[in-house]
Amino acid sequence: MSETESTPLSQPEKPVQLSASSAPLRKPTRRMRKLLWSGLIAAILVVVGLAVTYTWISSSAFEEIVRKRLIINIENTSGGRVEIAAFHWHPLDLEMEVDGLKIHGLEAATEQPYAQIEHLRVRLSVFILWSPRILLRDLTIDQPNLHLIVYPDGSTNQPKPKKTRKPGKSGLETLFNLQTGPLPSKTVPPRLTS
Repeated sequence: MSETESTPLSQPEKPVQLSASSAPLRKPTRRMRKLLWSGLIAAILVVVGLAVTYTWISSSAFEEIVRKRLIINIENTSGGRVEIAAFHWHPLDLEMEVDGLKIHGLEAATEQPYAQIEHLRVRLSVFILWSPRILLRDLTIDQPNLHLIVYPDGSTNQPKPKKTRKPGKSGLETLFNLQTGPLPSKTVPPRLTS
């Protein structure tokens, strides 16, 4: 008998262990491929959704919606009838421009409006990560005009707010922490006419 035949058959051979670097690469399992495709599709949908959202908020239709909302909010706050000739929104800069803002008070239709601003530009900063607030970064007011009429009985053309305000901070006051740096030099003080 040879030496190889003398070893008993009952002893199993020790398995050979391969290191991780020498292990053969496995094909991705069906579950892994499904997960990768799902992730890719989700990423594509997010990118398409962001592109559609940006396109919509940059459109003139969105600007018209915001212009109408501004008119309603200013009318409720001031109590006067409000006109805005044009509204433009630059979403990447968080900048808004309003042209031809007029607030009509209690004056006759033939009189000048109670308040008028030829051009208004507002730039905001949003701090969501540190605290939920919006800061006023820049405010430019061109050609403000206030036309206050005092009638013989002592009344004025100043409009009264439609809604009475409750005491305490409102949600907008909490949201807007209005802080600004120096106003640009082209901002002029309001001209009062009587």
